[in-house]
Amino acid sequence: MYGYRVGYPLLATEEPGPGLPRRARAMAETGPGTVILPDTGAPPTNAAALQAGDLLFFDLDQAPDRRADHVAIYLGRDEAGQHRFVSSRRRADGPTLGDLGGTSVLDDGGHYSRSFRAAKRL
Repeated sequence: MYGYRVGYPLLATEEPGPGLPRRARAMAETGPGTVILPDTGAPPTNAAALQAGDLLFFDLDQAPDRRADHVAIYLGRDEAGQHRFVSSRRRADGPTLGDLGGTSVLDDGGHYSRSFRAAKRL
């Protein structure tokens, strides 16, 4: 409901248009916003450029298409100084900023930090 809350119309398709696409890959490739960290096929190293609310894109399935298949919302640095995000997890049965099903940080070498590919600011 992120797009709805900030006034973006939600699109039912992956086609470019005036709104927030439904799927992560369409959000990353054709969705609105400014690219903060471009997708180079490897995890970005400049997390200092991120601001709370930025959309983070991940390639979790590691399929040959190398496209974003997961999106999260950046929260900022936690008490330990790590870059933390919130995202929906199958294992948690919904959104979590906790570490159930993988740590929710970008800089720990875990599954999500290795799969992080790009960021956009709406």
